[in-house]
This record gives sequence, C-alpha cells and structure tokens, in this order.
Amino acid sequence: SPFWINDRLRPWNSPPGQPRRAAVSAFGFGGTNAHLLLKEPPADVPLQSENREPQLITLSARDADELHDLANRMSRYLQQNPLTQLGDIAYTLQQRSQKGQVRWAKVAATTSQLQIALDELSTTKQLAPAPNEQLPRVAFVFANEEEWDSDFASDLIARSNNYRQTCESAEQLAAAHGTFNEAEIALFANQFATAEMLRQLGIAPDVICGYGTGDYAAACISGAITFSDAVDLLRHRTTLLKSLNLRTIHVRVAAKSDSLERALAAHVSQYSIAAVIAAEELIISVQQDHLDEIRAALTDARIDYRITTINKPHHSQFVGPATETMNRFHETMPAEPAWITCCHTPNGAWAGWGNHWQSPIRLDQGLAMLRQKSPNLIIQIGPNSRLEERLHSELPESQCYRVLETGGQNWEKILQILGKLYECGLNPTWAPRRSNSERKLDLPTRSFRRQSFWVTPNPPQINSSMPLVRAPSMRLRHPLLDECLGEGVASENGQAAAR
Repeated sequence: SPFWINDRLRPWNSPPGQPRRAAVSAFGFGGTNAHLLLKEPPADVPLQSENREPQLITLSARDADELHDLANRMSRYLQQNPLTQLGDIAYTLQQRSQKGQVRWAKVAATTSQLQIALDELSTTKQLAPAPNEQLPRVAFVFANEEEWDSDFASDLIARSNNYRQTCESAEQLAAAHGTFNEAEIALFANQFATAEMLRQLGIAPDVICGYGTGDYAAACISGAITFSDAVDLLRHRTTLLKSLNLRTIHVRVAAKSDSLERALAAHVSQYSIAAVIAAEELIISVQQDHLDEIRAALTDARIDYRITTINKPHHSQFVGPATETMNRFHETMPAEPAWITCCHTPNGAWAGWGNHWQSPIRLDQGLAMLRQKSPNLIIQIGPNSRLEERLHSELPESQCYRVLETGGQNWEKILQILGKLYECGLNPTWAPRRSNSERKLDLPTRSFRRQSFWVTPNPPQINSSMPLVRAPSMRLRHPLLDECLGEGVASENGQAAAR
C-alpha cells in the first residue's frame, strides 16, 4: 500500500469483510524503538433479548480479599448496565488470563442469577481452596442403557456440529452393512461424542470404566479400538443375536450368587447370570418359555425379584454357540494398546469381545478396580440411575456427575463440571467464538494494590580499632570563576571534596 504523511482527513476504506489495520512506530534517539500493530475491533451488533442459555462465569484473584473486591465491582457493573448480555460477560472473562490462586466459578442462565451469586460471593468466607499443582483425578464411567431415547442428548446435538456429525457417522457406518440395533449404536455414538466434547474442553480422564454397551465407548476412548471398529463390533453382535433367535428376559434378583444357585438348582439350563451389580444384586437372563418356573422357584426360596423390560440374551450362556464367530470377527481388527487405564467390567479385566458378550457383566469388580484408582471426580456418561447409586455407594468420597439424560440439562451439567475443575486449578480450553453475537466488554478487572518495596541501606561499618585521622585542609578554586569556593578535605584517591 502507498505510504504518506496524512496531512488532512482522508477516507480510509478496506476490502469488503476485512478489518482496517494500522501500524504505529516510535523511534528513540538511543536506538530503542517500539512498533505496534492495530486492528479494527469487530462491529457492534444490536442487543438481543436474553436467551437464558446457561453460561459459565469464572473469576480469579491473588487472595480472598481481592476476589471479594472483584465480585463487588462486577456486581456494581451489572447494576449500572442491566441490559448486558450474559453470553458477552462469559466470553469476555474466558478470553482473560485467569490463573489466580483463588478461583470462583458459577453457572448462571440470567444476569439476575449472576447478580445474586456475586452478592453472595462478596460476603462469603468459604471459598474453594487454592489450586494444587496436581489436578483432581477424573474418571469417565460409561453406563449401559438399553432403552435409549433421542431426547437424552438433544441439547448437545443442537449445540455442536461435531457432536451431531459423530452420531450421524456412526449410524451411516452401521447402516452400510445391513441390520443394526439403533438404540445400541445411538448410545455408543452419544457416549463417544460426549467424551470427545469433554476432552476438547480440557477435561481429560485419568481412568475409564465401561458397563455393558458402555464398554465399547470406553475401549474406543482408551484407544484400544477405533470408532469404526466399535461400530462394526456392535453391528456384528446384533446380527449374530438375530441368527440365534433367542427369546429371553432379564430378571433383577436380590440375592447372592450361591443362594441363587441353590434356589434354581433344578433350572440350570433355563437361566444364566447376566450381571453382578453388587454382592446381593444380580441380573439373570431367563428363557421366556421357562419364566413361570423361575418365578415360582424364586418365590419358594423367598428371594425378591423384579422382571425388567430388557430381552437381550447377551452376557449369558445362551450366546455360547456364536462366541467363536464373534472372536474370529474380532481377530480381523488391529489390536492397539490402551493409553488410558481401563477398568473393564466383564470379569474386571479385558478378555476379548467374544468372551465379553458371553461373560456376565461384573460391575462389582469394575467399581472395585475404579476405587483403587482413587478418582476425585467421576463423570457418568449415560442415563442409568442405578449405576449412579452404586457409584455414590462404592466411592462416597468422589464427586459424581451424570450427563446424557432427558430434560436438556446436559450442557449445564458439563459447565458445572468444568467450573468445579476450574476452581481446582484446571485451565480450560474454551470453545471458540460461536458467532459474531458474542462481544468483548469493558468489564471490571482486579484492582491495583500499591505495594512499596523500599531498600534500606545498611549503615557503614566503622572499625573502632583504627585511629581516626583528620585530612589536611585545602582551598578549592573553581576553574571558571577563578575564586575559592570553600575548604575541602583530601579523599583517599587524592581528589578534593567540598565541605
């Protein structure tokens, strides 16, 4: 571009859709130069009505007093600017460097909710402890849910294109090879997409655990199998189950394994233990033709039971004839070592997919392995309330959160998790700006606190053992005025010093 001194106002045009840019330079006589590049800020957009979408608001300071002061200043700002968009506030704060020793995070849907939270913060004395050098250990637990509802992840699908594309990709991969179970594929795809969303925000798991169908997502996230291989395994499992033409039903039983075996000793071929949830909680797979006989035997043994709506025969002895076929199919896939610690629930360890779908789900052993890893925060990915109860029971010292459930609250749950980890020291990878509707605001910052650091010189050390000698007087004559200015004393280097 041409360069000239702007001696009068001139129009400053820029190419369509591009901001104006300028350079400012300052040149010092001593060779110290400064150069600054400036870019035109984004154009303001008209204010829109608040959409009540939950936002994560984060503040940090050097100490509690500074955080309280910042909360007061933010509260006054909201009082003076009541039409401020909550999304703009969250976006502005996320673009700042907030790595102070005292942190605070709050999920709010309106500025009035934020106002109340800031007022409470300015007076509270109970703040999150200062972040440690070591972040909390995070566990991902992938639940098993046979009755998948598309509404479970509706808010995440609407929010993220990557999330929606992951789910669509899984369905397309499965449909390309024929018959597949829509609920299983949807559960797996949504679990994988949710875990990827968490990791993109900076929430990386230290340990993972899978339960039933959730084991496929756990193996995929750990790196043991690829996304497409996991879809193929689930699809192939569905094909084999249909070829067996089995009619079974799951029954939840409140009894120990040995008590159940004694009660059903005469019906060994008619049932199979499908899952061990806890020491006295089992799920058995029963052939529907013999359900009445099993119910009568359980009633005679005074064992409480409940018939479920699940009619899948996997994780039972009934799928034994197809196990070898499943193993051969699995052997065609490349095996990769997992790079995240996995607590697999079939027998508490990895045993291959053929044995996986024939062996009972050992949730008790999987949670025992998880307990040994001592996670501080557990994220359950999947809408299984019974699993959530077991997590609270087996790991009472861990904080548990559940995502992927009906009601459209998943994004809010994810923000709560992110806020909790932020208070513990995590520096999130914030999502990129979604649209030009988000603006940077001139929000209050931490107040400047003047601190003086005076240097106090040490007094001269006088050696008392040395005698003091008075220097001889001498007249000091100014070389220009040619007159005496006063008396002086001779210094050690021979120069005269005025008195």
